[in-house]
Amino acid sequence: MARALGTIVSFALVFAAGATTAWFVLDPRADDAAQRVTDAERELANARMEVADWERIAQTERERKEVAEEEVGRLRRALDAPAPSPPPIEHPGPGSQEKPGVLPPESWDGQKLRIELHRLANYGRRMSQTPLLPAVVAASRHQGDEALKLLLDIVKADGLNENLRRAGFLVLQRLDDGRAVPTLIERYPRETTLAMQMPALQGLATLPGREQLGTLLDVWNRADTDPRLRQIAIHGLARRGHSVAVSVVEGTAQNSTGPLRARAIESLHSFVRADGYAARDLIPIFGKALVGADGDPQRRLALLALEGYWHTDAVEPLRAFTAQTEVDDTLRARGARIAGGIERQDPRPADAGIPRTARRADRSPAPVPRRDGAPPEKTKPEKTKPDDAPPDDTKRGDGE
Repeated sequence: MARALGTIVSFALVFAAGATTAWFVLDPRADDAAQRVTDAERELANARMEVADWERIAQTERERKEVAEEEVGRLRRALDAPAPSPPPIEHPGPGSQEKPGVLPPESWDGQKLRIELHRLANYGRRMSQTPLLPAVVAASRHQGDEALKLLLDIVKADGLNENLRRAGFLVLQRLDDGRAVPTLIERYPRETTLAMQMPALQGLATLPGREQLGTLLDVWNRADTDPRLRQIAIHGLARRGHSVAVSVVEGTAQNSTGPLRARAIESLHSFVRADGYAARDLIPIFGKALVGADGDPQRRLALLALEGYWHTDAVEPLRAFTAQTEVDDTLRARGARIAGGIERQDPRPADAGIPRTARRADRSPAPVPRRDGAPPEKTKPEKTKPDDAPPDDTKRGDGE
């Protein structure tokens, strides 16, 4: 009995010692496990909050997409709406040039303008040659802010037909409203095809203001820019008398070509002509362009600009030009005639600096397009160029 009791006591002591050891060993591990559970619960809560935030963002984007799709649908429905029945128009009285049943552009309402924009888009690349374009421009100018908002909505809508958006760009170019410039600056980098980049950039080059200079310079300076876009860019820079265009005209620009220089001479001349030839400091620039021209087209354009100035500062480059042996005899004779007239202090000719084609247009009345957008009756078809050709202020090569 005593031996059994000793054995039991021994087991009890061993158990107590083992329990004490286990407590010291396992208790920190239990605390560590509890801490990990707490951390995991905190991370789970944070993840749930993040998921909730992303769900709210996704819901907001879905709502914005629905609003955008609804706006695009509204524009499509408005533009695809059938033409309304024309209101009855009384026969014109004696001496009136209006025809019965013809609605002048100034009488169009918003729905009629949308319909005619859709018709204009159907002309495709030749829409700038149709008489419907000036009619749409006249109606847009008459409607003012409402038409401007419609046109800006059209060019901003990615889901619309490209021809319809190009029609919007063409009308905006001709409205001469600088309020369209911020939208075109935003749209140009987003256009992915040359067919859409060209009318957007033409609008920036044509519309008034200097806000678009950054975009025009970026297009000009990029080495991988399509030559047609660079031609539009130098046109816009020259129309503003920018120093880059001046360097191209005088032949000091490194990244220029013959056609680009001719374009710059032509557009810079348009700039000084619009200003009444007040920029006398550009006379030596046109003189350098004349003496160092790359061919007869550039010589004709530079001669035209110096003739427009009709100033004694132009005599020296004109005489240097006539002394060149490789110059065409007709151009040399013309240069001598201009220099002689200036030296003799002859009165400045009324048509000095005006291209020959513009002079012919002043002498002969142009056919007046019908107000319903149809082509003028009994007119000879004219040679046309596609809309993606660079804009012309004057006809290149018309020297006399």
